[in-house]
Amino acid sequence: MECGICRMREAVVNTQELLDLLVKCENKIQTRIKIGLNSKMPARFPPVVFYTPKEIGGLGMLSMGHVLIPQSDLRWMQQTDAGGITHFRSGMTHDEDQLIPNLYRYIQPWEAEFIDSQRVWAEYALKRQEANAQNRRLTLEDLDDSWDRGIPRINTLFQKDRHTLAYDKGWRVRTEFKAYQILK
Repeated sequence: MECGICRMREAVVNTQELLDLLVKCENKIQTRIKIGLNSKMPARFPPVVFYTPKEIGGLGMLSMGHVLIPQSDLRWMQQTDAGGITHFRSGMTHDEDQLIPNLYRYIQPWEAEFIDSQRVWAEYALKRQEANAQNRRLTLEDLDDSWDRGIPRINTLFQKDRHTLAYDKGWRVRTEFKAYQILK
């Protein structure tokens, strides 16, 4: 779901039906997990189970819905120094109507992504020139700030099949359109 949201970023933000569909699918996934564990009791599945990152024991789900933070969770906000609650339960309300951040608020529009990509690749070219002038190789520390940025991502240069990328341009578009081809 994440990858689809990144590719269709403008459509997700500007199309209420698509956003509703994503929220519906998010709820179906949660229901399927609950059924798989043979219980749909809300007390056994607090929001933290679904939305906490995998690194600290959650399922690492990301949300696309406009969901309110439960009033009961806000009491913990004053006790943390993290700046607030980011996990929530769909359908709950409270007096202040505080919304949690949604995934699409953190995804850049394509125009900004292209501008950032040009900047990142220009920085990469400069760093590579400097490394060549000093007769050394680029290290991960040199590229740490731009590792997951640019189109294509800078980290693709360090993958095993990086030479294939130079010859097979447009493969993603071809694979997407294969889904719509009629086979004889």
